[in-house]
Amino acid sequence: MRTLLAAAVVLSGLCLSARSEEPEVKPPTLDSVCDAMAPIIAKGIAEKDTAAPVFHGNIDWHSAVHGHWALFRIARATGRHGEEARLADESLEPGLILKEMALLKDDPLGELPYGFAWFLLLAEEFEQWSTELKGKDPKRLRAMADAAAAALVAHYRRKGPSPLTREYENASWAMVRLHSWFSFAQDKEALAAVNAWIAGMKGLEKPANGFVFDRSHSDFFSRFGNFAYLTAKTREPADLSAFMALRPIFDEDIAPLVNTDDTAHHLGTNWSRAWALKALAATAPEEADRKRFRKAFEAHVVQGMKQHEESKGDYWAYGHWVPQFAVYAVTDGDDEKK
Repeated sequence: MRTLLAAAVVLSGLCLSARSEEPEVKPPTLDSVCDAMAPIIAKGIAEKDTAAPVFHGNIDWHSAVHGHWALFRIARATGRHGEEARLADESLEPGLILKEMALLKDDPLGELPYGFAWFLLLAEEFEQWSTELKGKDPKRLRAMADAAAAALVAHYRRKGPSPLTREYENASWAMVRLHSWFSFAQDKEALAAVNAWIAGMKGLEKPANGFVFDRSHSDFFSRFGNFAYLTAKTREPADLSAFMALRPIFDEDIAPLVNTDDTAHHLGTNWSRAWALKALAATAPEEADRKRFRKAFEAHVVQGMKQHEESKGDYWAYGHWVPQFAVYAVTDGDDEKK
């Protein structure tokens, strides 16, 4: 079991507070967040919401994909919830995976690039989970993942990735997943091509396009956050320094969003911001920045769990997808950087 287990400790420190006289609030632990999300996710992937061979729950294909991913990640991160992961494993029958793979060819569900990118993460996580447990055929998702990666590469060869893209078209997220997959698969040639794409991504320098953008737009992804996350996870420290010099990150912009129930998509934005802030807290060159990003991350976890308590019974708007974003935010970390 890799160092994800070591991450299952209390998320230390105080939550970011707008006023110093407010009481200190400790963020929820990684275990407590995962414990809250696992039953909802497990129930979701078992639903028959679509006619897909495997990924038929969670309302839509991509949410079912990251629902499966989340159960393997929770099991690896906490050392618990093995039964939920086992049930997800059982659903990945080779014959049914072949049927799912056939759907990639023409993309009738419109899952390129978003759903394809999530599938790469699922394939990577599943292989590691199954290998650690000496499971049957840990590489059974490899062929489909390779096909998904090839489709993503072809997609971005037609039009290069831009950090300006939003939501399902968000290229920063797709580049993170391609970078991780080709690193995992040890495909140096493909990884070099992705690194070149990432190095050429420019934009979002105007202050209005920073984290503050999330307050006036109800995207489920933080557009700026994902670009910052991509930079923090895949590039050198000097590149991150240059990124932050061009795009200053202000304290008032990294306080968590409140009243995010205006649209269903906004319910997940805090978690998307959280994983970006966590990555910045681990990689920012200056200690003062690392500390303030860590506090901001913890504040987002606190706010995310408040929203969870309010929304967890709403499967359509919240339950079929936001818990997976929460799992990604609290379990992602330096140990994931290849």
